[in-house]
Amino acid sequence: EAMRRVSGQEVIKSLESKGIIVKCWSARGIAEEAPMAYKNIEEVVEVVQDIGKKEGYTLIVEKRTGGVVYAPTSIDITDSVIQIYNAQPPKSDDAPAAPATEKKKK
Repeated sequence: EAMRRVSGQEVIKSLESKGIIVKCWSARGIAEEAPMAYKNIEEVVEVVQDIGKKEGYTLIVEKRTGGVVYAPTSIDITDSVIQIYNAQPPKSDDAPAAPATEKKKK
């Protein structure tokens, strides 16, 4: 996408005019790293969440980092886990740990 908007040579010349010298194996690599090659992550996440809601997805995971990008609140079991954990007797003779607290509702 960035290479359609700007060439590597254009990026190199622009940076040189600012006193910045860039070295790379190829001009293509420079174009791929041009500022316009990066998307606003908040806008991308918003689009993904809209798709998840509209198309009825249960879970959308970012494949490189494994982070959850979209999940409906109906599948969040945090409060149930906390309640069950807090109801269990201590498993050792050690001092009891502080009880877990419920997550804040949005």
